[in-house]
Formats: sequence, C-alpha cells, structure tokens
Amino acid sequence: MTPLPVPSADPRPALEALSRCLEQTLSLHESLCERAGEKREALVHLRAADVERTTAAEQTLLESVAGVEVQRAVLTAQLARYFRLEPHGVRLGDLCARAPEPYAARLGGLRRALQEVARRLQRLNRLNAALVSQSLSHTETMLRLITGGGAGTTTYDRSGAVAERPAAPRTLVDQVA
Repeated sequence: MTPLPVPSADPRPALEALSRCLEQTLSLHESLCERAGEKREALVHLRAADVERTTAAEQTLLESVAGVEVQRAVLTAQLARYFRLEPHGVRLGDLCARAPEPYAARLGGLRRALQEVARRLQRLNRLNAALVSQSLSHTETMLRLITGGGAGTTTYDRSGAVAERPAAPRTLVDQVA
C-alpha cells in the first residue's frame, strides 16, 4: 500500500494517489474476472480441486481489494473536503466533475473501466452460481435415486387440505452389497 499524501491546498497529489489506487483496484478486479472464468471451466468439467484452488485465489484477491478500498476511502474523503463535498456521499463522478485536467479525464476513464469490469464480474459470478446450483440439484437427484428417497406427490383430500402421498419406491440399487 502506498503512503497517503498529506492534505494540502493542492489536490493534485491526492488525485494522483487516487488514480493509482483505482488502477490497482481495476487490476485486482480484472484478476478476479480471470479467476471466475477459471472457476467456470472447473465447474463445467467437474474439477473440484480446481474449484477450490480458484476460490482460494479469489479470497486472496478480495483481501487485497479490501486493503485498497480503505486507501480509496481516505483519499476520496480528503478530496471531498478539498472540493467542499459531503465526504460520506461523494462518488467518483462527483470528483471527476471537479478535478482539473488531466486528472478529470484519467479518473473518468478509470470510472468507466471499473464499471465495465464490475459488470463482467457480476455476469461471471451469476453464471458460476447457476452452475453450482445445477450441480447440486443433479447430485441431490442422483442421491435420491440411489437411496430410493424422494418427495411424494402433492394431492388434496376431500376437505381440500393438502395431503402428501408417499412416492412409489424407485431405487436404483435394491440390494445391499
């Protein structure tokens, strides 16, 4: 983590530090996207060890993101005070609108890149969640078939109340080895 600049009447050191911080954040999120893609491949090909490895790598990256986020919050608060903005509600777009060039353009480009990588990461994470859900559903179905378990069918009695009817035995293996 780079040392934070001392607040001054000149916002350029803080803007420079914020730019570097956002570049780090972007790089970490791009790495998260790469790990999510690797995890997707591992899920599709049912490679549990690779899923565990990529999950551990993601955890390490997320810890790094948290550290950089602390630095970003401090820098954002410093710049908010300089630009006379509410420190708790300031957004990167607010800082871009008030920052002098070339910082405004640089921060604006980083903002757009961060938004894009966040959308990509969200899409990958949703896909991975669906793959995990599908895999768990398949495993549950297979276990029910093997053990002969399973939910009965829902029916209604004469009074209209829901009555469970046990499922007919459907055992894949009907003898003990």
